[in-house]
Amino acid sequence: MLATLEKKFNVKPLTKRDAASPDFTGVVTLAKARTDDPLAKVKAPKSSTAPPPTQAGPDHLEQVYADSVARLPVADKKGHRPIQDPPKFAHGKDAMKWAHDHYKKWRETKS
Repeated sequence: MLATLEKKFNVKPLTKRDAASPDFTGVVTLAKARTDDPLAKVKAPKSSTAPPPTQAGPDHLEQVYADSVARLPVADKKGHRPIQDPPKFAHGKDAMKWAHDHYKKWRETKS
């Protein structure tokens, strides 16, 4: 893109890479800008009306987030800081809530 502007406005290249790059002048050939709308009669396709598939449990990112937060050691009543596996989640929102709560406990008990 820079090479095109440099060529059009007769400006020296800013970098060596810039100087070696090809320009788009062969593609940009209009003497003046278009005033018509080439997409005026184009209709965008509509998505299907089928409901999104239901998923049992959290999606991959929600599970990874919960697994990562589970590695934060939260002190138990005896002051021990065991690393725990997260529970099994029925939904992604459950995983996110558990991860948020576990992180909050970790922040409150870390020293």
